[in-house]
Amino acid sequence: MARSSRSKLVLALALLKELRAKVAYYSSMVQSNAARYREFAKRIERIDPARARQAMREAESLEKLRLHLERISLFIERVMIRLETLVTLGEVAASAHVLKGLVEEVKKSVAYRVPFISVAIDRIDSMARELMSEVRSYSYESSSSPVVASSEARKVIEEAKKVAGLA
Repeated sequence: MARSSRSKLVLALALLKELRAKVAYYSSMVQSNAARYREFAKRIERIDPARARQAMREAESLEKLRLHLERISLFIERVMIRLETLVTLGEVAASAHVLKGLVEEVKKSVAYRVPFISVAIDRIDSMARELMSEVRSYSYESSSSPVVASSEARKVIEEAKKVAGLA
């Protein structure tokens, strides 16, 4: 159980790294598009003020999306670092709880439904569910291990939310 769980955790980490890279790329594209809208608005401001205002509203909307994506990226990065540490230490139960908490928090905090984020989070969510069922079925020497893991996971998630500005 421990070996397959650990390999699933490593795969989940790889998916998180891929997700973070995609979020960063998407954020840069959104920023570029917002700059184009601002430039367009400046060019047509005298010719068509209504279209210029509409373009500026679109640029503001894109900027909000970019800031939201940056917060998600920061949150994922923060949790990823902790998760890597737990995986390295061999803390399967704590890692599974952190992964589950990460998935729940990202699902709650994603205000804009971005398809690639949803797909990646769903893949990670299914892995987290499998890991949680394995952790529950596995009997630990210490019966307090899942409770300790769950409280550690909550601490990691709360700390990452504060740093990312999601709390």
